[in-house]
Amino acid sequence: MGRLRAQGAVEYLLIMTLVLIILAWSIYNLRVAKRQHENLADFLSSSEDRFNEKIRSEISSSLDSS
Repeated sequence: MGRLRAQGAVEYLLIMTLVLIILAWSIYNLRVAKRQHENLADFLSSSEDRFNEKIRSEISSSLDSS
C-alpha cells in the first residue's frame, strides 16, 4: 500500500509541475504579446505623424506655389 501512495504522490507532483510550467509559459507569452502590441502601436503612431507631416508640407508647398 505504501508503494501505491508514493506513486500517487509522485504522479500528483508531476501533474502539478506540468500545470505550473504551462501557467508560466502562458504568462510569458501574454507578456510578449503585450510588448509586441505596444511596439506596433508606437510604430503606427510615428508612421501617422510622418504621414501627416508629409501631407502638411505638400499642401503648404501647393498653396505657396499658387
